[in-house]
Amino acid sequence: MASRRRFLAAAASAYCASAFGAYHISKRLRGGGDEGGAVADEGDRSSASTFASLAPRYDRAIDTDETLMGLKLLRRLTLGGRGGARGDVLEACAGTGRNLGYYRRGAGVSSVTLAEPSREMLAEARQKAMRLSEGSGGGDLPRMNFVLARAEGLVRSGSGRVFGPDDAFDLRAGPSPAPPLPSPGSFAPRSFDTVVDTFGLCSVEDPKRALEEMAAACKPDGRIILIEHGRATTTSSSSSPSGSNSGSSPPSPFPFTRPWIDAKLDASAVEHRRRWGCWWNRDLEAVIRGVVDVESAARWHFGTTLVVVARPRIAERGRGEERGGRGDGR
Repeated sequence: MASRRRFLAAAASAYCASAFGAYHISKRLRGGGDEGGAVADEGDRSSASTFASLAPRYDRAIDTDETLMGLKLLRRLTLGGRGGARGDVLEACAGTGRNLGYYRRGAGVSSVTLAEPSREMLAEARQKAMRLSEGSGGGDLPRMNFVLARAEGLVRSGSGRVFGPDDAFDLRAGPSPAPPLPSPGSFAPRSFDTVVDTFGLCSVEDPKRALEEMAAACKPDGRIILIEHGRATTTSSSSSPSGSNSGSSPPSPFPFTRPWIDAKLDASAVEHRRRWGCWWNRDLEAVIRGVVDVESAARWHFGTTLVVVARPRIAERGRGEERGGRGDGR
């Protein structure tokens, strides 16, 4: 048993080292990871304009990195595997819809609503959904909808229409199935079985507020699934004030590398923000544990990728509904 554990640890170390090395080699070969340098050459712009510029080439620009780092497999196992997304799903910060292929009726997903503040990114996601519906697996796609909404204002933000799972469109309906064009809106509180965010909390202005909105949109017995990147270390303890945050992160097999990795993230954070619109050195585990009740947490890629399954915190559920009724969200 001990020899098997050593073998598995060595194999995991080799995989992580090769993936991490391949990732940085590929970025160096492609000029730092920004195809064409369009964003880097235009100065310090807002994240909205950054994502508008990135949208047409975003998937192409990051696809190799995600493949080398195993992030596609991580998305598939987390969202489509056992214990993944179920029922009516809301995905915040949905971007170009890189998770669309992992939501299936056969896996228990009834509908998927993609919420994204960038019209250009959401247009790419809509086109991707249409292509998927025309493929051989299109019949297994759940109903879908596309809504322009900031993560910090998901629940009845006071502007635009209030959407729910029933507004999702069946891509298989009619002779020429096409989801409706994205329109501005928000969502009724406690209306989704699963709320998903993958690599979105790094790009929002206020990650704490965004996560509060996600929790407010989730049913009391629903789940929140997060895949995020950020600091390899955290200031968070494994327990919440209520004592219900039991999903502590496993001990790192590479504790000596984390301060070095964090220093590298800090050193390149401003440039990375300028290129990609996200801060990759945020302590997101501390934010997450401060807002929701964590059921499970795991770290990958030397601690920089965080996978969390959580529940809305009981004490926050009433506040989310009250805030939705007042319509004072952003």
